[in-house]
Amino acid sequence: SKKLENIPVIILAGGKGERYEGPIPKQLSLINKKPIIIHLINYLSNQGFKNFIIPLGANASKFINYFKRNEKKNFKLKNEINLNWFNAGINVTKSERIYKSRKILKDTSHFCVCYGDILADVNLNKSLTILKKKNYEATLFGYFENSNFGHLKYKKNQVVNFVEKPKMNDPINIGFYMFKSNLIKLFKNKKNELETEIIPKIIKRKKLGIVIHKSFQYTVNTKKDFNNLINKLKKDKGFKKTIYE
Repeated sequence: SKKLENIPVIILAGGKGERYEGPIPKQLSLINKKPIIIHLINYLSNQGFKNFIIPLGANASKFINYFKRNEKKNFKLKNEINLNWFNAGINVTKSERIYKSRKILKDTSHFCVCYGDILADVNLNKSLTILKKKNYEATLFGYFENSNFGHLKYKKNQVVNFVEKPKMNDPINIGFYMFKSNLIKLFKNKKNELETEIIPKIIKRKKLGIVIHKSFQYTVNTKKDFNNLINKLKKDKGFKKTIYE
């Protein structure tokens, strides 16, 4: 989409990743010889995005080493893009990393934010269209996830129904955002964390839109999640084709 060419994408990959056991950050874990974060960039660039910003944090040196080693190979990217990365500091929040990216945002009417450890075939052009049509300040993607547990319905002390891992009643936030550029000022206060302060403020103004994502999404938090993702790719050809080929 031509609409997305000038909209920068800030990829958050600066956390400590303490739940992920391994010598490299989870975003650099290889699938089909490419790190997760490169698969994400390739997918988004196929949609039309050209400008990517990665404000680094705790594992900055490992990302920088990877980028420097693979710069001549163009990081195994499919499309011609602008990739900017910088060290935003170790003990900084997501909001601080977003705000420190403002100098690279330049003159743009919107910007995107997403996490570097999640893969999903989201349609960000659709989120931009809804944002403009409804005059929202931001949009995000919701996903109806299955529960990890069996759910019981009961009356007094008698079980009347049991459903194994049903769809949850409310969608989860899967971490792909579209913001109007003037909202960057909300991130200036480092106490204004993205999910706990900024999103509620936009909701209070009735200016946050949602796109319900009905296809697939996958987040890598732990090594177990990564291994499950590898197994999913072996079994689900549609997932592999959409994200990785």
